[in-house]
Amino acid sequence: MWKDFIVTDCVNIYEQLSIKTQKPIVINSTKDISWVEEQIAAFPKTSSQLYFIFLQRDGRAVINSRIGKYPQEDVKEVINTWKERINEIQELYRKFKGKKIKLHYENLATNTESVTRKLCDFLEIDYQPQMLQYYQHEHHPLGGNNGTQFLVAKAQNKNLQRLLFNIQECNRDYYQNRGLEINLDLRWRQQIDPNVEHLFEEMAGKENEEFKWNM
Repeated sequence: MWKDFIVTDCVNIYEQLSIKTQKPIVINSTKDISWVEEQIAAFPKTSSQLYFIFLQRDGRAVINSRIGKYPQEDVKEVINTWKERINEIQELYRKFKGKKIKLHYENLATNTESVTRKLCDFLEIDYQPQMLQYYQHEHHPLGGNNGTQFLVAKAQNKNLQRLLFNIQECNRDYYQNRGLEINLDLRWRQQIDPNVEHLFEEMAGKENEEFKWNM
């Protein structure tokens, strides 16, 4: 990202990023539980405050996306992996002693302003309307959702062809034709195999109860 950014072991990486970007908040959206646990353990040695945001989504949408990307994977293994990871995250959230909050993706996408205001209150920062225009701001993602990155590029007219190529062919029309605003993506309801959905309910219905979105 920055040719002049030199990481040092003497200072926490998040504090280094905060200094470099001149931003008081740094977000780590890594899904690797062991990595997250490692970062949590390191924070008492810093002057930073740690916040835990558990962004939840209906598990049926998650496994449908996974199966679409990796159709060669065994469906039972995909469901078991989701189930195990959710249990790990729930346990990590339970044990976390700092400030923490649970948010539903579906609620964020349908009540964007009110949920964003709630999140700002949690983070003890002022809400600003331009926060909802995420596509107008500079981003430095490492990995993440290719579709969202394409929408930012579309708004800013940067690297469109390269980012479009990174999106699955079956999803390209969707991202090329959808608006830039935050909205609810329920395509999984039309895409998911009924047999897969039934198997998911049998194997992981209990774990998905907190995440289920029936609206």
